[in-house]
Amino acid sequence: DKALLVMPMLKEAGIHSEIVLPRPRSRGMFDCSQPYLGLFNHAICHVRLKDGKELWLDGTAEYSSISETPWMDQEVCVFVVDPKRRKGILSTTPINASIHNNRVSDKKVLLKNDGSAYIGGTEIIKGAFCPAIRYFFQIPSKQKEEFEKLLNTIFEGAQVINVHFPDLSGLDTPIKYNYAVSVPKFLKPVSEGFSFNSVMFRHKLTQRYASSSRRKYDLLLSYPSMENRTTEFLLPQGYEASHLPQRVELKSKFGSLSIAYRKLADKIMIKIKFQLDVSRISPEEYPEFRKFCTNVDKNENNEIIIKKKPAVE
Repeated sequence: DKALLVMPMLKEAGIHSEIVLPRPRSRGMFDCSQPYLGLFNHAICHVRLKDGKELWLDGTAEYSSISETPWMDQEVCVFVVDPKRRKGILSTTPINASIHNNRVSDKKVLLKNDGSAYIGGTEIIKGAFCPAIRYFFQIPSKQKEEFEKLLNTIFEGAQVINVHFPDLSGLDTPIKYNYAVSVPKFLKPVSEGFSFNSVMFRHKLTQRYASSSRRKYDLLLSYPSMENRTTEFLLPQGYEASHLPQRVELKSKFGSLSIAYRKLADKIMIKIKFQLDVSRISPEEYPEFRKFCTNVDKNENNEIIIKKKPAVE
């Protein structure tokens, strides 16, 4: 096992480590005090540094850095092996707070009077977001194709003009990438103008997590995360904003959503902050969580309307 290989390598470097047997999140919760042969099915290394910081090193997580504990190994029951004392202890791995899993997005959208749009954006990603990006876009020659497939699940007929990722083999730095995209049917015709959704990339929490009216068992979510998005919509010549949604401020113990709109002469600015603070929902909490999901989805599905400016006599 890779964990057994990592231990002597760390020892050679003067770093003490321990073998840890985790029960990955995908296996579900279990009373770890009960003796059972199939309780743990994985092995990782635990290192406690001199400054007190802990590292949970999973040799099978090839797309995660040393400081990024793989999501499947967070907040799970583990058996820490002490070969010297020929014993072990049961423990639980920590879970990273939402601030450690951060996405910052900055986009400019040029709206055209034929209903199409040109989108240019920059994304900066940290934490648990990163391994999936490194995996899906690891082959440079296929990055544009894979990115276009992803966007077409959101925008019909989207064409990627260019996309630039850094060297994704470097695991110790945040990922920053840029892209330019053309969307032929971004705007929807309305009387004397167009409408479009104020939030381009919606979370669809109800569809993902809360489609059932009740639950018998705990609901396991993705990792806690934080997103900050800024979008600047440049209006077609001769158009102005006719309707903007109201400002949104949602807060609960599960997370928060903030959407601020600003209308200028030739553009609309939108700032979105979304935060998910939990990773597990009990059956008792589920009705309240479902309401939170519904409110987020409702407020991310508001329309902006732009219309032609009145003719100047």
